[in-house]
Amino acid sequence: MKKLNRYCQKALEMGMSGAKVIDPRSIFTAEWVRMKCQFGCPGYGERLSCPPYTPSPSQTRKILDSYEKAILLHLQYQRERDKERMKYLAPFQKVIMENRTCLKANQHNSDR
Repeated sequence: MKKLNRYCQKALEMGMSGAKVIDPRSIFTAEWVRMKCQFGCPGYGERLSCPPYTPSPSQTRKILDSYEKAILLHLQYQRERDKERMKYLAPFQKVIMENRTCLKANQHNSDR
């Protein structure tokens, strides 16, 4: 654990906004994340680190389960276009009903 904390400190020194040691079992994997990327990201399919090129949620779970500890890194970064997009998407929440995914406006937007 001490060695992992040194990696966290190094990550902070290199510019990460946050870094901490976590239990990989605490990481949630879900199918809807790929849908969020596919229908919500203008860069979908452009990077090898993003869907559809990344492992499936079940493959990811198996990979995570093979580790005892993990380091969670956080980088506070947003491009200008992402800031505008987040303003647009903020009023929406994820809803999954009987094998279909849709966006449902939050209650405070129902009067628009």
